[in-house]
Amino acid sequence: IQQKTTSKNPRSTVGTVTEIYDYLRLLFARIGIPHCPKCGRKIASQSADSITESVMKTAEGRNAMILGPVIQAKKGTYEKLFDQLKQDGFSRIRLDGDITRLDEGEEKLLYPRLDKQKKHTIEVIVDRLKPAAEEKSRLFDSIQSALKVGNGVVVVSTDGKDAMYSQRNACPHCGISLGDLEPRTFSFNSPFGACKDCNGLGIKIEFDPDLIIPDKAKSILDGAIRPWTGHFATFRSSMLRDVGRKFGFDLTTPISKMKPDQLKVILYGTDENIHYKYESRYSESRWEYRGAFEGVVPNLERIYRETESESKRDDLMQFMRERP
Repeated sequence: IQQKTTSKNPRSTVGTVTEIYDYLRLLFARIGIPHCPKCGRKIASQSADSITESVMKTAEGRNAMILGPVIQAKKGTYEKLFDQLKQDGFSRIRLDGDITRLDEGEEKLLYPRLDKQKKHTIEVIVDRLKPAAEEKSRLFDSIQSALKVGNGVVVVSTDGKDAMYSQRNACPHCGISLGDLEPRTFSFNSPFGACKDCNGLGIKIEFDPDLIIPDKAKSILDGAIRPWTGHFATFRSSMLRDVGRKFGFDLTTPISKMKPDQLKVILYGTDENIHYKYESRYSESRWEYRGAFEGVVPNLERIYRETESESKRDDLMQFMRERP
């Protein structure tokens, strides 16, 4: 272990410059026990066999119901879902805690009773049985079917008490999926491990329009938008020219002379349909299409969020400022 060249980048820490961080990430990826960040429960993936064994131990000889959750606390009426479940051969569901039949005749169809403004939980009842040694094969088959219906999650209700099991590295109670633990899971320099709010910095920084366009006397053609100079400048200028045609400005207009709503479109984009045309000066490539305009700030945020290049983030940091 040795200290490398220091950097002013806030992503450079004692752990990264000495490479201790690399060993810690590997250690946690190999022996770490994931917990749900919301409820604190341990998260572990289980096979159908291990779930069956667990149910046999906890529910043997008692009334058990095997369910596959398909909707968990979401609004809607779910007409198509009910039709599909009936076609798949399921006759009963547990709707918001109450058992209801799906095959009571067209005049008693379930879904017209659902309030689309309220959240509903829908679980398919796959089987009802008393787990016992002679029923183990049936229990296993039912759990497999419920896992398939529930997208890897099964609920076993025993004497009115529910237990949830998951084949995924996910919390069956909160629906939060963590995936498999990898070294990059613990890297704040990777989009796979970085906090979604601070992007792994420990502080929240945002792109500042005053740093993006420091000289308001310049026009777009003069290079007013600093991060959009250099590579792809011609392409971006072509896009902005078409945006300007739609919103009443041109590339020679100084930023200070633009209307506030025009500058807002440049910085933050628009969903309006814009007709783009582009013809390369260096080749015969040309194209045109219609679509929205992303905007300078959202474009930079996306690049900063998705890139795994630390040098690219370093370049973008000069246009960002710390926010409380």
